[in-house]
Amino acid sequence: MGGSGTWNGTNTTNWSTSSGGVGGASVPTSSDNVFFDANSHTTNYTVTVATTNPSCLDFSMDAPASGKITFAGSRDISVYGSFYLLGGTAGITWTWNQALIFLSTSGTQIVQGNGVTFSSNSTIRFSGIDGYWKVVGSGSNGLVTAGSILLRAGTLDIDGNTITANSFQMQLDNSKTIAFGAGGVIDLNGSVTSFSVASTIPANFNYTGTGTIKFSSANTAAIPFSSNNGFSYPNLEISIPTTGHNFVIQGNVSIEKIISTLGNDQNLKFASSNTFIIGDLEIDGANLISNNPGGTFTLSCPSGLISVSNSTISDSIATGGATFLAYTTNGNTNGGNNTGWIFDAPVTQNAARDENRVTTMLAVLSDDGETPYRVLGDESSHALMVNTSDFSVAPGRNIAQRDENRVTTMLAVSSDDETTPVELYTDSDGNLLIELN
Repeated sequence: MGGSGTWNGTNTTNWSTSSGGVGGASVPTSSDNVFFDANSHTTNYTVTVATTNPSCLDFSMDAPASGKITFAGSRDISVYGSFYLLGGTAGITWTWNQALIFLSTSGTQIVQGNGVTFSSNSTIRFSGIDGYWKVVGSGSNGLVTAGSILLRAGTLDIDGNTITANSFQMQLDNSKTIAFGAGGVIDLNGSVTSFSVASTIPANFNYTGTGTIKFSSANTAAIPFSSNNGFSYPNLEISIPTTGHNFVIQGNVSIEKIISTLGNDQNLKFASSNTFIIGDLEIDGANLISNNPGGTFTLSCPSGLISVSNSTISDSIATGGATFLAYTTNGNTNGGNNTGWIFDAPVTQNAARDENRVTTMLAVLSDDGETPYRVLGDESSHALMVNTSDFSVAPGRNIAQRDENRVTTMLAVSSDDETTPVELYTDSDGNLLIELN
């Protein structure tokens, strides 16, 4: 209260035990809630953190009756409870630039940044053993810093929101969790964006929910994504607008999905000799290469189909049970030293005639050019389809087949008697169907 003042270890002039009350109260401790509200002053005023590192239980800041509060200084602040910047950017000017340290060890604490941007020199540290911090607000209305977020212990619950930072680091040996909720995002968009895990941390990190670690600005970090072995991560999205940017991914880790779809020739460099267990790749216009040309990296996916577009792939071992497709017909290039990738798309030849207009091929694959495949008509949709299974158990009605001499023995006749012609026709969408009635 009382307008501008200094928050240090001795000044009691500006502290009151009630909103709008008289000054002279003791300097807050880790057991006291701190409030800056509309009754703190009638117009613009400044609070400067100086001399000592203050602490409090809950920290709540709102605008004055009119104008803005400026929060300045360069001393660390320890918060043992929740943190609310209720005034948002309309009521708060935030120039303070040191470490905001969260030290709760029990209960659920709220972190509401409300879009107020912390400076590039500041850090936000979550350090309380067994602490639990829930982020309220998202994107421009959420937790935003041009500096770093450090998770040193406890659980950071993003709760489906987006938090924005220059870098995100995990430090110290304490157990730690990122709870993404449904679709939570860590958006790293500063000039030195990075996501890193200190090499000394054992495998005591995990995440819950479905989320994304997103890189949305060109960075100068040598290794933007670095993790020690054995950790698992959600989606990793590289949305850097700079053309031809190099982005290094390092660590023997598991990643749900790697996404890069801006189509601006990003170089996704995977650390050689590392194995990346992935659930999927969503790649269009990004190159998959080694950070050490000639040294291979491994992409392992246990099942399913992996397909990329407009990518140059080099020094990659694709394995694990999934099918890895990088068809050149989809704009991909085989850069060499690859294993497990399929670059040549199979060509299905459904029908061909020779110079005498004699049918020489009907429903065979170019894999061998010989194996006859039946063309069938679906009983309910009337759609034409090729069946590659055992002819004796093939569903639908036989429309076409060839014998061992490659002679067409059936084409557009009813399988009921194999002599009655049936009609081929197209629907309004141009699909070729067959009349089976």
